Amino acid sequence: MGDSHDPARPSAPCPPRLLHPRGSLDSQALVDRLIERCCLTPAMAEVAMAVWHGLSEKEVARWLGKPKGTVHEHLRRIYRDSRWPEMRCRVTVALAVERVLSVAD
Repeated sequence: MGDSHDPARPSAPCPPRLLHPRGSLDSQALVDRLIERCCLTPAMAEVAMAVWHGLSEKEVARWLGKPKGTVHEHLRRIYRDSRWPEMRCRVTVALAVERVLSVAD
């Protein structure tokens, strides 16, 4: 079965508030907030945002146009290296992202 999927779009529906991270000023502002408040790299913040929206590693890889192994490594580093000790699985990453993004400036 051939894959004619556009890598710039997720294979699963994305919530309307999340467009491609490099194509939306709103999502870029959210990524910047994650970078600042969670001490994540830009790539790790993009992956964390996608996890927050419920995308699988394969969907995140397609969405960002990166190899699945790269996405897996970013998640592993979030779990291992984050200054937030509760970020140890996809659910806790999503909850931490929600908490950071819901805090008013």
